Amino acid sequence: MSDTEARVVAESPGSLLASTGQWDRPTGGAQRDPWIACQDITAPPRTEERSDNHSTSPATNSPTLIILKLGGSILTGDADLSLAVHEIYRHFRAGRRVIAVVSAQHGTTDRLLSRARRFTDAPSDAALASLLSTGELTSAALLTLACERSGLPARTLDPAQIHLRAAGPALDASPTSVNTSTIHAALNNHPILIIPGFIARDDLGNPVLLGRGGSDLTALFLARELRAPCRLIKDVPGIYETDPNAPSVRARAEGRASPSPRRYQSLSFADLDSLNSKVVQPRTATFARENQIEFEVGAPLSDHATRIGPATALLKSDPPFTTPGLRIALLGHGTVGAGVARAIRRFPDTFTLTSVAVRTLEKHTRDGLPRHLLTTDPFAAIATDADLVIELFGGLNPAYELIKQSLASGKHVITANKAVIARHGDELRSLAAAAGVQLLYSAAVGGALPILETARRLHEAKGVSSLEAILNGATNYILSRIQQGITFAEALAETQSRGLTEADPTRDLSGQDALDKLTVIAQDLWPDLPVRAAVVPLPPNPAPGTRQIARLEHTRDAVFLQIIPEVPPPSSPLARCVREHNTAVFTTADGCQHTLTGKGAGRYPTTESVIADLLDLARSNRPAITSASC
Repeated sequence: MSDTEARVVAESPGSLLASTGQWDRPTGGAQRDPWIACQDITAPPRTEERSDNHSTSPATNSPTLIILKLGGSILTGDADLSLAVHEIYRHFRAGRRVIAVVSAQHGTTDRLLSRARRFTDAPSDAALASLLSTGELTSAALLTLACERSGLPARTLDPAQIHLRAAGPALDASPTSVNTSTIHAALNNHPILIIPGFIARDDLGNPVLLGRGGSDLTALFLARELRAPCRLIKDVPGIYETDPNAPSVRARAEGRASPSPRRYQSLSFADLDSLNSKVVQPRTATFARENQIEFEVGAPLSDHATRIGPATALLKSDPPFTTPGLRIALLGHGTVGAGVARAIRRFPDTFTLTSVAVRTLEKHTRDGLPRHLLTTDPFAAIATDADLVIELFGGLNPAYELIKQSLASGKHVITANKAVIARHGDELRSLAAAAGVQLLYSAAVGGALPILETARRLHEAKGVSSLEAILNGATNYILSRIQQGITFAEALAETQSRGLTEADPTRDLSGQDALDKLTVIAQDLWPDLPVRAAVVPLPPNPAPGTRQIARLEHTRDAVFLQIIPEVPPPSSPLARCVREHNTAVFTTADGCQHTLTGKGAGRYPTTESVIADLLDLARSNRPAITSASC
C-alpha cells in the first residue's frame, strides 16, 4: 500500500461505501471480554466457594490471567506506585488479565504497631488485626488510583467482597476458601484487579491476618483457586546462590573485582526448602510444595525470574551489572514529554538522557532539567550519540524528517505521532527494517488502552474482519458532557482546561485524529491493501447521545474506514463509553466480538504507553544469558 492511497473524503460516506454493504453494526457473536476468546480458554467460573480440601495441579488453565504479588520492598512509598503500574501494564497490554496482590507500603505495618502500643502493651488480637489490615487496604486503594490515573481499567476488591475466608488464630490464620465466581465476574468488567494481601475474614466476617509472608500466601492461594500462573515480585530478579545485595555487588558497582552470584533459573520445591532463602517465607514455600503450585520469583519489569516447581535446579549467569543502558534523545518536553523525562530519570541504570529538544530554554530549565541537556535544535539532538530517539513534538513537520533521519542513522524511534505514522508509516517501517532498528508507536492509538496491540494479537490468531470504536477521548469527553446538559462551548472549554485537547481542537472535532488512528491500525494489519476513507465532522449542535464513531471494514480488495457522528443504541458498548474513555469492538473472522475500554486521552495514559514501548525496547536489547546445570 502506498502512502497516497489513504484518502479522506469530506462528504457523506454513503456515496463511497454504500456499494460495499458492510456498514451495518456487527451482529455476530455475543459481546465478550477482550481477554477471553469465544472458545472460553479460562477455567469456568465457579458458583461456589473453593475449599482447601482439594489439591490442584500446576496452574495452567488460565493462560490470559496472571497473578502478581507486589510487596513492601517494591511499594516503598507513593512515588514507587508508578513502578507497580508499569509492571501491571506490561502484562495487561500483552493481552493478560491481571490480579495484583499487594502488601502494605514499606514500614506501614511497623508504624501501625507502634501506634497501637501507644494505647496498650497488650492489644487484643481482634483489634490488632483490624488495625493492621488498613495498611494493605490503603496500599490497594492507592495502587488502583495510580492505575486509573494512567488510564488502566483497574478495580479494588477486598477480602470481604470475594469471600476470602481463613481459619485459625486472628494474627496467623490460614486461607480456606474464596468465591472465584465473584472474581471472574469482576475480571469481565475490569481486567485489572487489585486485591490486598495478608488479610482475610473468619467465618463470622471478622478481619484476620495470614501471618508472616501473608501476602505471598494470598497470591499463591488465589493462584491455586483460579488455576492461574503466579509471580512474586521482589527487589531482586530471582533467587540467587548468594545474596545479590551483599557487599560483593557494591564492590562490582565501584569497579572492584568480585564474582557475580548466579541466579537460579529453576528450583524444585525441595531445593527451596533446603536453601532457606529469605526471599520466600517458609510457610509460603510449604503451602506451594504441599499443593504443588508452581510459581516464579522475579523483579519488576524484568524477564529474569526463578521458577519454583518440580524441575531440577538450574543456575544462570545473568549479564553483568555494568551492562550499558540505552542513551536517549528526547524531542519535546511538554505535557507528555516532561512525564517521560521523569520516568527515564527513575531508571538511571537502564536509560541516560543525552539531550532534550525544547522550544524555549528558560521554561524547561525552571522545570529542573540540567541546562547542558537542553537544546532548541532538534536536529542537533538526534545527531548526538543516542541509541534511541523519542519524538513527542506532534504534527507532521519537522517530526517526519526527524524520525526519518533518526532511523536512517541507525537509531531506534519511539513516537506517539499518529499523523506521521498514518501518512508515512510504510516508508518509515521499511527504513527501520533496512537499518535494523525498531520503530515503536503504541501511544499513537488509544493512549494506554492497548488497541493496536490487541488488533495485532487478534489478527494473528483469528483474523480481524471489522472494528467499531470511539478513538478520540477529547471529542468523547465533549459529547458526554453535552449529554449531561451543558453547552458545546462549555464542554469544549472544560476539555481544554483538563488538557485533553489542544487550544485548536480542529483535528479532534473534524474526525482527522480518529481517522489517523484508524489508518495506523489498517496499515499494521493489511500493509498491502489500499485504504479508502470517509469522514463526517461533528455538527455544530450534536444531539444528546451522539458519539464520534470510527469504523473499519476489511474486504479482499481494500480496507474501508469511516468516521461519522451517530447516536449508538443504548445497548451498544459505544453508548456506554463516557468522558475521555475509548472503546473498541473488534469482530474476528469467526464472528466473535472482543471489546476493550479505557482512557484514551490525557498526559498520564500517553506517557504510560510511551514508557511501555521504552521498557520493551530495553528488554529486547539486553545481552543473552548463559546457563549452567547444577
